[in-house]
Amino acid sequence: MTGTLTAQTGKARTAVVYFSATGTTERMAKGAADAMGADIFEIEPVHKYTSADLNWHDRKSLSSIECNGPKSRPALSRPVAYARSGFCL
Repeated sequence: MTGTLTAQTGKARTAVVYFSATGTTERMAKGAADAMGADIFEIEPVHKYTSADLNWHDRKSLSSIECNGPKSRPALSRPVAYARSGFCL
């Protein structure tokens, strides 16, 4: 997909913005958005994470590097537009 990611409904004043590499955070974000009647946005990296990337026991894995380096963040596949929401989670 290309372009700007926008809200599913575009009408809520609250947005749940999430990133999920394994699906766990996605399930929680969708549940929270449904419960609050919030818009929901998925942050998608350009590079899909592999199981090796997510191995937090390995100090050289991508997730460990990103977690420990505040300036080290993945490139996004598209910008996230949530300007309509007054409050973002």
